[in-house]
Amino acid sequence: MGKKYKISMAIVKNKRVWFIVLIPWIIFSAFTVPKNNSKVDNQTLFTIARSKDANEIWYTLNTNENGDLNSVNPVNVFWVKKAEDNTIEPLTWIQNQYAYGIKVLETEKGRKDALKFQFVSYNKRTFELKHVSENRYGVFTTTNNKEIEVTKIFIQIDGGSFWLPTVSYVKIFGLESKTGNQVVETIIPSNNKLSDDKNLVSYVSKTELK
Repeated sequence: MGKKYKISMAIVKNKRVWFIVLIPWIIFSAFTVPKNNSKVDNQTLFTIARSKDANEIWYTLNTNENGDLNSVNPVNVFWVKKAEDNTIEPLTWIQNQYAYGIKVLETEKGRKDALKFQFVSYNKRTFELKHVSENRYGVFTTTNNKEIEVTKIFIQIDGGSFWLPTVSYVKIFGLESKTGNQVVETIIPSNNKLSDDKNLVSYVSKTELK
């Protein structure tokens, strides 16, 4: 009887292990990585690149069957390991809670197509996810009193530790809503504390991009 009990418990434990392993695979196997990170892919909101390596964190839209934002998890966040043949992996618990995860702040009453959020690691900047046009959402923020649609974020990391990396600067790339001009905002931490940051903003007109 004791042997049968041990065998049964082993089977249960193995099933639990396989279940835990399969959950991320089932969730992320539904995603496809576009050939580039352009806004041509309506599901891709923006990406984060870092100086450490070629790997990126992707933020993609998550809607329900009616096309409304998923109220529980409106944004999918995951790794695209470009250094490993575009392998897709979920964030670790630590990365999601302290680094690259987002915190939903509020939704306008009666609206199912817009919400505001912040990064868990940076509460000085608020972003808004909202419906732009048919089948397309965008992430917006305000810099120099101008609204921009965020397309990419770059983080320059120079040393430090796993828990306290030395961030030299953060660049937010986007398009100004009214003009379509490209905007690059550079956030320079003071003593590696983003709470005391300095902001530099540069604008590039459409004609300059050609």
